[in-house]
Amino acid sequence: MLPPHLPNKTCSRNARELWIRISAIVILVVLSVFAGITGALVVTAWINPTFYSDSAGLYFVNRSSQLYGSTERPDVLVIQRYQMGTMRLFDKTQKLSGDFYADNARVGQAVMLSSNGWGVSYMPDFNQSLIPKLEAVDYRGISYAIEKVLVDARSGYVYIKCIGNEFHVLPFVNWTDVDTGLDVWSDHGGSWHHRILGARNAVSSGAYNALDAYTRFYVDPTVSKQGIAMTGQGQFVGFVDDNDELHTGWSIEYQLPFVLGNDALDDFAITWNGYFVYRSSEEGDDDVPASGFYISSVGALPRGLMPGDIIIRVQNDTVAPETLHRQLYTAPDEFGVTVWRKGKESDILMHK
Repeated sequence: MLPPHLPNKTCSRNARELWIRISAIVILVVLSVFAGITGALVVTAWINPTFYSDSAGLYFVNRSSQLYGSTERPDVLVIQRYQMGTMRLFDKTQKLSGDFYADNARVGQAVMLSSNGWGVSYMPDFNQSLIPKLEAVDYRGISYAIEKVLVDARSGYVYIKCIGNEFHVLPFVNWTDVDTGLDVWSDHGGSWHHRILGARNAVSSGAYNALDAYTRFYVDPTVSKQGIAMTGQGQFVGFVDDNDELHTGWSIEYQLPFVLGNDALDDFAITWNGYFVYRSSEEGDDDVPASGFYISSVGALPRGLMPGDIIIRVQNDTVAPETLHRQLYTAPDEFGVTVWRKGKESDILMHK
């Protein structure tokens, strides 16, 4: 009960409605501020450069090409991982004051293969006299001394060992996916090109070593400049040469266990020379092989082969220009080769 001298409690309808309106306006203003901040952050992150930082410094990647729909650059995160997983190679005797080099000081670009410093570059004309002059420089401008170099003259790949640890690496592509029509990105000193693997190109029309029995891919469109090729997901595919041919990294992945375990390349050698031949008629005798690698000479290590033999299977798998080198490299220490000799099949047991 209220004291008898006080009036009953009352509520002003106008004041109540005014308070409700003020509360609604305050809430709307707060939400608008948050929405504005969120929108500004989104626009800034998309239009402005995206910065990456670590203990050693900063670098940025421009996203403007993505914003305007250009196909000149891969996804920004893929580029970041690529930059961290590659090195530029310089002739340190051409180094000027500070971090500047002469125009002709850059001699190549390497893809990092291991966290402890192993990388690889495509340098088919590599000169051994360059070994003591080499140094590697990462995306931040930090230089690394090179303590070991392995040269694979057959493939043109040069393996380098940088002094250091915790290097970023690029993953390999699944090699079964590498075929005509595959989309790739190639980097040519910071200039990106979206390209497609085109027609296969036979290695040679004459006799060549059996381990060289593979085909390369032309890469379209033409750039006529050496570079590194990767997928849109940042997987390493190989190196593109000045003739727009792709040299796949399959043999690099094969050699990697030998490089990491022994600081050396696999010394497996084949001395057979020849070329692929094909049966003249597609409707011939089913017992006659349709194709195979014709042996024109056996060299110093014949391993049971004779000139005139045609290799048709390795470990019971049919051979082809794009697979023979892989079948020979990856065969076990003791492996079987089936040849067509004097009108019939013969099996030969070989040892590495």
